[in-house]
Order: sequence, then C-alpha cells, then structure tokens
Amino acid sequence: MGEPVWPTKRADGSVSVAARFDVSDPDGFDSVRRCVARWLAEKAEAGVEIGRDLSMPPQTAILDMSKIEVVFDGRAGSRMWKDWLVDLTREITASVDGVRFEGFQDRVSGVFRLRLPRLQT
Repeated sequence: MGEPVWPTKRADGSVSVAARFDVSDPDGFDSVRRCVARWLAEKAEAGVEIGRDLSMPPQTAILDMSKIEVVFDGRAGSRMWKDWLVDLTREITASVDGVRFEGFQDRVSGVFRLRLPRLQT
C-alpha cells in the first residue's frame, strides 16, 4: 500500500498547510513577510485571483526564535491551492537570504513532511 493521502481535510473539505522555514538572521522574519506581501501584490497586479483557491491570503506565523511558517488555507474543492503553496515556497527560498526551507506541516493533522507527498485534491 502506498503513502497515505495528504493533507487531512477539515469536515468542510478545506485544508490548512504551512511551509516552514529556518531563519538564521532575526531580520529574516521581516524579509519573509515582505516576500509574501510582494508575491501577493504581483499576483493581484497580474489579475490572478488566489481568493478562488485560498480562504485568506497566506499568513506568516513565527514559531520560535529561528522558525517561521507561511500558512495556506485552501478552499474545499480547490486544486490550485497547492500550486500557490509551491510557488510562494520557491519564491521565498530563492529570494530571501538566510532562510532555509524545512518542510510542510499539515495544520489539521499535525503531520510534518520534508517534501510534498501525493496530495489530496
């Protein structure tokens, strides 16, 4: 039998997944936030309506002195939420110095993965 389907859906069919990053410099937290804001502005300027796929814009959450998460809440039935998750994760990794991607946290089940497994759609 293969890997279990991930992430776990809420009762309403929505999902919540966070991309976790290790931040080596305290200024990195602000850099990640600015990167998220810039990414959102670029999508809006291009006419991309991520609100069709996400119930709210990606949010940042500081976990401790060296970790930050970018949280994505995908709407029930959306297939594109995971594309936005991967796109922004790559953007942060490529453009923010002193930040290292660690993995993905299913915020419904609590399961942490180093990579994206087969995703539930």
